[in-house]
Amino acid sequence: MPDPCQQTANLDGLQITYREQGDGPAMVFLHGLAGNARSWQRQFDEFANSHRVIAWDAPGFGGSDCVAADVETFAHTLKALLDHLALDQVLLTGHSMGGIVAGRFAGLYPEQVKALALSCTFWGGTRTIGGPLGAGYQARVDSLKSTSAENYGKQRAAAMLPTGTDQNTVDLAASIAAETRADGLEAAARLLQEADNRDILKTLTMPVMVLQGELDPVIAKETSDKLAYMIPDASRVTIKGAGHAPYLEFPEPYNNALRHAFGIID
Repeated sequence: MPDPCQQTANLDGLQITYREQGDGPAMVFLHGLAGNARSWQRQFDEFANSHRVIAWDAPGFGGSDCVAADVETFAHTLKALLDHLALDQVLLTGHSMGGIVAGRFAGLYPEQVKALALSCTFWGGTRTIGGPLGAGYQARVDSLKSTSAENYGKQRAAAMLPTGTDQNTVDLAASIAAETRADGLEAAARLLQEADNRDILKTLTMPVMVLQGELDPVIAKETSDKLAYMIPDASRVTIKGAGHAPYLEFPEPYNNALRHAFGIID
């Protein structure tokens, strides 16, 4: 199935780009810090024959305008996009940084989320608002500014994926990360560092699944365990052999987990 074309929503002057394919119940995907809407092509392939699949470019990624660098603003921006698309209720998946946005969105707008999948993510860094970026985040921003897009993409793919990952998957992850914009990366890093979803996650009442990559070098098992413990009745799935991009590395078990999370029966 060909990749869906990038589209643009004008949200009262704010431009947000996204990709959409298929008809049926709506599935919405939010990418991570090294991603964009193209990250989800293997989910489009799987679900667009039965669902309306939508993946956004988060503010500052793809062709999307930047917004204030906080999780609340990102969640409100997602709300504006879903309303623009006339989506009253969605099956929502958020990966890494996108998982923090998805968790906050689900807490703010629970009536709009039928079920939630949180992929390789956590509750936020809970750091003081307005402080300097942590060394790790700042190093990523500096690297993006000082090296070529191709080299940056290769660096991020190597940091996300375990040794021995299929080369086609490595190349795809690298090509997506190479499209990262410095303004978007810096804002999203601040969102990650300062977000605190701990209280709002405790209020979630829709079905929630926490997905983890067995070999994830970014989000440790202990972190995924703690996240799941915060959320009432959350289910857990570990994708064996996967690093920090199981949606690309092992799409079959990842997609099967989403089917279970969302009650999708063929």
